[in-house]
Order: sequence, then structure tokens, then C-alpha cells
Amino acid sequence: MAIGSTRTAGLALALGVVLAVGASMLFPGGPIVDGVDQTDFGAAVGALADNPEIAHATTLVVIVGMLLHAYGFLALFALGRGQQGLMGLGLRFGLILSIFAWGIFAISQGKRILVIHLMQRADVAETADMRDFFETAALTSHTEMIGLLIGFMVIFPFATMLVGLGLAPRFEGLDLLKAACYGFIAIGALALVNFAYAMFISPGEPESHLLIHNLLSLIGSICLVIVGIGMYRGRSELVPDAT
Repeated sequence: MAIGSTRTAGLALALGVVLAVGASMLFPGGPIVDGVDQTDFGAAVGALADNPEIAHATTLVVIVGMLLHAYGFLALFALGRGQQGLMGLGLRFGLILSIFAWGIFAISQGKRILVIHLMQRADVAETADMRDFFETAALTSHTEMIGLLIGFMVIFPFATMLVGLGLAPRFEGLDLLKAACYGFIAIGALALVNFAYAMFISPGEPESHLLIHNLLSLIGSICLVIVGIGMYRGRSELVPDAT
């Protein structure tokens, strides 16, 4: 039963990563569709307004991907049973933080749906005043969405490091799965340094720090796929003991 549940969760985790990353690449204003500087909030909102159907669809897919992420990680929660230190409470706390962070990310995408809707309302507004009202509301909602994403960026490094520190000692040899767990540790540490540098040393240059964060997130997503495949294959290190 434990192996069957882990296989299902592993498939959900890997599929969730593929859906979330793929849809993020297709976001209007992203790297493929009408790319703009995401630190220019007005341009970012404009890209969503110009492609509302794609924006709605990709946003919904990302939300589904985040839910699948959480489902996959829930299967790892029992690994900390009976363990001490980072392999026990540390791993469980990291999993909880990860699911919480993904929840924040999913909520931010709900905010994005509101932004798109408000811009659609602006396009059909009967008066210039109503159009200005909806556009201003959309820009305000977009700014609030960025605040939620920053909250995700704060939690992400700690969650990632704790999961890596909790999983890595379970593997005896150095294989791809253990390398992915060490990858979590390195990615979390680098993301924390990048965020702190952006906040305290160069707050006026967010573009480069956002690029670094996105790159680290992409590498972390690859590590998640590796772990998901390992769960699907029933690797003993990722399957909780049956009780």
C-alpha cells in the first residue's frame, strides 16, 4: 500500500512540475508570448490584457500544477516518522513549508486571474472613467500579486534546504537522486543569498535577481522531477515503512 501510494504521488509530483513549468513559459509577458520586463508592472499587465485567453488557461494550469506538487510531497511526510533531527522533524517542517509556499503561489495566481478579468472589463467599459477605474484596479491587484510572490520567494529557500537536508542522508551511494537532494540544499542557499542581496545591497536592480531566482527555480524543478520519478519507481529511500 505504501509503495502504491508513493508511486501515485511521485507521478503527481513529476506531472505537476511539467505542467507548472510549461504553463509558466507560455504566460503572456513571459519568455515566449509577448515577452516584457516583469519588473515593469504596467507592461506586464498590458501583456495579460492583450492575451486574456492564454493568460487564463496558463494560470489555471499552473494552479493545478501547484496542487499536484503538494499531493506529491504529502506522500513523503511519513518518511520522518521515528527519525531524529533533520531526517525527522526537519524534513517534515521542510515539507510543510514547501506546501505552504506552493499554496501562496497558487493564491497569487488567483490574483492574476482577477487582474486579467479586470482588464477584460476595462476593454468593454462604456466610459473613459470606468476604463480608468478597471485599469487602475488591475494594476493594484497585480502589485498585490507581486507581494504574494515575494512571500513565496522568502519561504522557498528555507523549505528547499530543509527538504534536501532531510532526504539526502537517506541515500547511501551518490546517484542521481542523492544529487537532486544536494541540489535542493544548494539551490535553497543560493536563493537565500540572492534574495538577501536584492533586499539589502542592490534593491534598485531587480531584473538580474529575478532572472537568477527563475533560473534557480527551474533547476529546482528538474530536481523535483527526479525525485518524483524516484518515487514512481518505488525507491526504498522514498517509500515510508508500512505500519
